[in-house]
Amino acid sequence: MIKLIASDIDGTLLKDGGHELYEEYFEVIQKLLDHGVAFCAASGRHITGMTGLFGPVADQIYYICEGGALLRTSDHIMKAWSLPQGSYEELLEETSDIPGVQVMIDTADCVYVNAGEDSRLFRFIHDGYQFAVENVSDLTAIPEEEVLKLSLYSADVHVEESCADFLASDWMKKLSVAQAGTMWVDAISPKANKGEALKVLQEHLGVTKEETVYFGDNLNDLPAFGEAGMTVTVSNARDEVKEQADLIQHSYRHHGVLQQLQKILDEIEQKNSSQK
Repeated sequence: MIKLIASDIDGTLLKDGGHELYEEYFEVIQKLLDHGVAFCAASGRHITGMTGLFGPVADQIYYICEGGALLRTSDHIMKAWSLPQGSYEELLEETSDIPGVQVMIDTADCVYVNAGEDSRLFRFIHDGYQFAVENVSDLTAIPEEEVLKLSLYSADVHVEESCADFLASDWMKKLSVAQAGTMWVDAISPKANKGEALKVLQEHLGVTKEETVYFGDNLNDLPAFGEAGMTVTVSNARDEVKEQADLIQHSYRHHGVLQQLQKILDEIEQKNSSQK
């Protein structure tokens, strides 16, 4: 029996940077919660841009944030994986001058950029993702122990191309580095990813892999695929993800995840009805 459902957001539930979830999701998620099925939003997003997205169910679900560097509820941090001590300034120095790429730094409370409040990056984070974001003059001033994630943003060129050298560097061995869409590359603790965070949540809830369903569309979702008994992707997903998924649903534009959630809900309700 399914007891835990976790889903990526960008590219899976809605378009990258979107800030309005189709309202029927709330109704279906609430019914699943009422049947004892836990729900977790798993994303590279910051918590300040996730709770507003889930509206009426926001305080009842779990969150894997920062690409897996933070597991929490809406008001309580359950586990955090900070960047390894001594890596932050070096990582920042090596990524801050990549042509066409800007840097975003995530902590538990806020995200930081050094791009100007009128920059495309700041406006995208503030207006699109609706994160709590601050523009600062010096990113190195952020205390290293608070840094959960460093993200590379490329708006005009596919991030895989603009960050090719970084993606082929030794940082791939030192940290957990993954693409989180066409515009983002995320670097977090080598001990962290969506799969590790999902395992901690499963242990907390007393849920097994076989009782877990995971929805995702990008490379940073693959570690979580390995911790779920059923894996579902969408038709707009990367080919590497489609190859590993148990099921391919319609794209986020056609609410494929919602359709699959409704199927799961229908099966639960039919089973409960037959047992009465």
